[in-house]
Amino acid sequence: MTQEAGQAPEVEMTFDGKRVGMNPFLRQMIASTISGLISPLRGGAEARVIEIRIRRPG
Repeated sequence: MTQEAGQAPEVEMTFDGKRVGMNPFLRQMIASTISGLISPLRGGAEARVIEIRIRRPG
C-alpha cells in the first residue's frame, strides 16, 4: 500500500462497536503492518481497501 507523501492512510478500528481514535503515527503503523502481511498473497499488493474483522470467543 503506497501513500502519497505527507498523507496518512485511512484506518478505522472499533472495539465492540465503539470507534477507537488514532493519531497519524498509529494509523501508519497499522496500515504498514497489515499491508506487509497481505502483500505476498495473490492480489494483496494491489488491494486498495483491506477489511479485517476478528471475533474472539467468549
